[in-house]
Amino acid sequence: MAISSRQTHIRETNPLRRTLTDVRHGLLGLHKALIVAEQLTYERIYGRVDSTGQLLQLVMNDLGLPGCIRFPTWLSVSTNSSMGTIN
Repeated sequence: MAISSRQTHIRETNPLRRTLTDVRHGLLGLHKALIVAEQLTYERIYGRVDSTGQLLQLVMNDLGLPGCIRFPTWLSVSTNSSMGTIN
Protein backbone atom coordinates (compact mmCIF):
# COMPACT_ATOMS: atom_id res chain seq x y z
CA MET A 1 0.00 0.00 0.00
CA ALA A 2 1.47 3.32 -1.04
CA ILE A 3 1.87 6.11 1.47
CA SER A 4 -0.12 9.19 0.54
CA SER A 5 1.66 12.48 0.05
CA ARG A 6 -0.29 13.83 3.05
CA GLN A 7 1.10 11.08 5.31
CA THR A 8 4.60 11.66 3.97
CA HIS A 9 4.29 15.40 4.56
CA ILE A 10 3.06 14.88 8.15
CA ARG A 11 5.87 12.40 8.81
CA GLU A 12 8.46 14.90 7.56
CA THR A 13 7.05 18.00 9.29
CA ASN A 14 5.93 16.66 12.69
CA PRO A 15 8.94 17.14 15.00
CA LEU A 16 7.73 14.64 17.61
CA ARG A 17 7.19 11.95 14.97
CA ARG A 18 10.64 12.66 13.49
CA THR A 19 12.21 12.44 16.96
CA LEU A 20 10.44 9.16 17.74
CA THR A 21 11.49 7.74 14.38
CA ASP A 22 15.10 8.77 15.01
CA VAL A 23 15.05 7.19 18.49
CA ARG A 24 13.53 3.99 17.07
CA HIS A 25 16.26 3.74 14.42
CA GLY A 26 18.93 4.35 17.05
CA LEU A 27 17.50 1.60 19.25
CA LEU A 28 17.38 -0.81 16.32
CA GLY A 29 21.05 -0.05 15.62
CA LEU A 30 21.93 -0.66 19.26
CA HIS A 31 19.97 -3.91 19.25
CA LYS A 32 21.83 -5.10 16.16
CA ALA A 33 25.18 -4.25 17.77
CA LEU A 34 24.21 -6.25 20.88
CA ILE A 35 23.22 -9.23 18.77
CA VAL A 36 26.52 -9.15 16.86
CA ALA A 37 28.52 -8.89 20.10
CA GLU A 38 26.62 -11.79 21.66
CA GLN A 39 26.95 -13.82 18.46
CA LEU A 40 30.72 -13.46 18.63
CA THR A 41 30.76 -14.55 22.27
CA TYR A 42 28.44 -17.48 21.52
CA GLU A 43 30.62 -18.57 18.61
CA ARG A 44 33.78 -18.50 20.76
CA ILE A 45 32.12 -20.85 23.24
CA TYR A 46 29.96 -23.13 21.07
CA GLY A 47 31.33 -22.75 17.55
CA ARG A 48 30.12 -21.01 14.44
CA VAL A 49 26.48 -20.10 13.92
CA ASP A 50 25.78 -21.71 10.56
CA SER A 51 23.06 -19.45 9.23
CA THR A 52 20.97 -16.36 9.81
CA GLY A 53 18.06 -18.69 10.56
CA GLN A 54 20.02 -20.39 13.32
CA LEU A 55 20.96 -17.01 14.80
CA LEU A 56 17.31 -15.95 14.65
CA GLN A 57 16.32 -19.13 16.51
CA LEU A 58 18.94 -18.43 19.17
CA VAL A 59 17.68 -14.89 19.62
CA MET A 60 13.97 -15.77 19.57
CA ASN A 61 14.25 -18.82 21.83
CA ASP A 62 16.94 -17.46 24.15
CA LEU A 63 19.14 -20.53 23.58
CA GLY A 64 22.36 -19.42 25.15
CA LEU A 65 21.87 -15.70 24.55
CA PRO A 66 21.04 -13.20 27.29
CA GLY A 67 17.45 -12.04 27.59
CA CYS A 68 18.45 -8.43 27.07
CA ILE A 69 19.00 -9.04 23.36
CA ARG A 70 15.92 -11.11 22.62
CA PHE A 71 13.87 -9.55 19.85
CA PRO A 72 12.02 -6.54 21.26
CA THR A 73 8.57 -6.89 19.70
CA TRP A 74 7.71 -3.30 20.51
CA LEU A 75 10.34 -2.22 17.95
CA SER A 76 8.76 -4.27 15.18
CA VAL A 77 5.16 -3.20 15.62
CA SER A 78 3.91 -0.54 13.23
CA THR A 79 2.18 2.29 15.05
CA ASN A 80 -0.95 3.46 13.22
CA SER A 81 -2.53 6.79 13.98
CA SER A 82 -4.55 9.45 12.23
CA MET A 83 -1.25 11.17 11.47
CA GLY A 84 0.26 8.31 9.48
CA THR A 85 2.23 5.18 10.10
CA ILE A 86 5.66 4.65 11.62
CA ASN A 87 7.23 1.61 10.01
